[in-house]
Amino acid sequence: MEKKESSIKKFLLNNKQVFYSLALMIIIPGVVILNTVLFVNSFRSTIDQSLQDKAVGIGQSINAGIADKLNSPEEMQSFIDRWKLYSEDTQSVDIFYYENDTFKLVSSLNKDQVGKTDNSMVYLVAWNKNWPSAQKVSVPTLEQGKFNHYWMVVYPLKDLEGNKKALLSMYVSANIIDTILSIVLIRL
Repeated sequence: MEKKESSIKKFLLNNKQVFYSLALMIIIPGVVILNTVLFVNSFRSTIDQSLQDKAVGIGQSINAGIADKLNSPEEMQSFIDRWKLYSEDTQSVDIFYYENDTFKLVSSLNKDQVGKTDNSMVYLVAWNKNWPSAQKVSVPTLEQGKFNHYWMVVYPLKDLEGNKKALLSMYVSANIIDTILSIVLIRL
């Protein structure tokens, strides 16, 4: 056994190019894999930031569209009904009034929910800070192990004078990230 180990050592010492070749066969694929992982993570982060900005921009657009309708749940409901015709990325749109320390749903894409109340912490923070909030959420689908990804945007709605009147909550689809990444990975 000792003789066999000695002959392997001699072979490697006399044929260093074999050792270098083996090392390169491990190092080069490792570097390529590491580079791909870093690229995909950076790409995902950039797209996530773009989608977050888009989601907040949609909130601003909705605010601009209903700034003069914030005292009328019926007019806001009419706006939401029309909004869905032009925005397929928006999965839900809810508008709340803040009454008696709770948020009462007054207009929604899901009209069956109108009248219900909600005291989510994210609503309270956005309302009290008077600042929009956007956070990524994953919702399970009917398929086992699959999720739909959204940006949940909570946006204080202001009237034409800049007074806070209502709270917008909506889900904007982020599934485009998975589609883009699958295309990018196929090309790599």
